[in-house]
Amino acid sequence: MDDLALTRAGAVAMGYTNISDHWGGLPMSTKETGLWNPLYDDAQAMALVKRFRLQIDPYDDQWNVAKPGVVGSLQESLNRAICQCVAKIKVSPEPTP
Repeated sequence: MDDLALTRAGAVAMGYTNISDHWGGLPMSTKETGLWNPLYDDAQAMALVKRFRLQIDPYDDQWNVAKPGVVGSLQESLNRAICQCVAKIKVSPEPTP
């Protein structure tokens, strides 16, 4: 999944509705922060962690980010691992208890 798709998936997951592709190829929204780019904005990435209750574990020189029992992502960049995990969650929704 490319950066645009990862960023867009995170924006949709957070409830952004006014998304366009006009700012450096990345979606823009006018919700609270103006620009949505959790690949480079640590606070926005942490908002995804909190919203989806993600688990973060260091693994050698990479980061393992997971929604236990659902999906995970292993990347060198923590923010990229978070965005990728959220995108995977949105593709395969959690099983209902």
